[in-house]
Amino acid sequence: MDDKKQSTGRKAQLAIAPVIVIALVAGIYLLKPMTLISMLIFAGILAAIMFDGIVGLLCRYVHLNRIFSLISTVLLFIILLAGTFTFIGPNIIEQAIEVFDQIPEAASKTKSILLNYSWGDIVWNRLTQVDYPASQIFDRIGSAFSSTIGVIGNVLIIFFIGLFMAFRPSVYINGFIKLIPQARRSRIREVLSTIGFSLRRWLLARCISMFVIGLLTLAGYLILDVQLALALAVIAGLLSFVPYIGPALGVVPALIVTVADKPVKVLYVLAVYIVIQTLESYLITPLIEQQATSVPAAFLIIIQIIMAVAGGLMGILIATPLAVAGIVAVKMLYVEDVLHDSA
Repeated sequence: MDDKKQSTGRKAQLAIAPVIVIALVAGIYLLKPMTLISMLIFAGILAAIMFDGIVGLLCRYVHLNRIFSLISTVLLFIILLAGTFTFIGPNIIEQAIEVFDQIPEAASKTKSILLNYSWGDIVWNRLTQVDYPASQIFDRIGSAFSSTIGVIGNVLIIFFIGLFMAFRPSVYINGFIKLIPQARRSRIREVLSTIGFSLRRWLLARCISMFVIGLLTLAGYLILDVQLALALAVIAGLLSFVPYIGPALGVVPALIVTVADKPVKVLYVLAVYIVIQTLESYLITPLIEQQATSVPAAFLIIIQIIMAVAGGLMGILIATPLAVAGIVAVKMLYVEDVLHDSA
């Protein structure tokens, strides 16, 4: 019975997916001048949901009032950041810089390996004839932040939006609800509550997944004696915040370092990546995301591509939580309320 219910729910999500894609593309086209601002606001709402979840736990189990719980959460957040940057930050930054320094050597060794084969010569010539070099791609991705007030400014905006919303979330929710006709207010409040619950579960699941993937990657690279293992594991863990695309990008720095050091290890690094991604897909994610809203893989990749085009790095980062919120909203407001389908 449960399998049948899950199958029905999965079919409903697949049916919802095209509606969300069309709505997202139309929204980006109509609100293009406001794209970055809208993304910052949505990221701030995610930060508020994260803060609110921690505050709720402190209020429930430590019995602090909301103000002291929020202050404690912010202080804990600052202490963790400060501790990370103090104790392992310099080492990670140094190793990360060394990873980028090894790109020319890795490219040279890759060329020498490819030129040993007839097909390799063709592949190398194709790669070197591309008119749009990889460096420009990274420049364009980074421009989503640097084109306004920079990375630090955007992070501060997100942080303070989240902080003030988490301080009194009811003020913002009630203010929004008042814009809705009275007959629909209770339903909209229910939808917002469900979206908040789903995003909170998703954020928790992602954080756990990032931590586990980082640890497994570090263990695998240490066993293989890969250089700069700590920085590479941190990069892999952070990039796994973005499902599917993130992990694929996360293994690239490890391949660069391995090619520059010992090309023979490339296959072993790829094997570690495949094993970890298999564990993540079939064990880690199913265990930690049981109560989180699942997003069909193809639909999620499409959303990520659309958001990357619209907002660069920022768009990629918020693509998945935006898809989660969209699925919940469309399911409740359209599938259930309009089509009267409870699936």
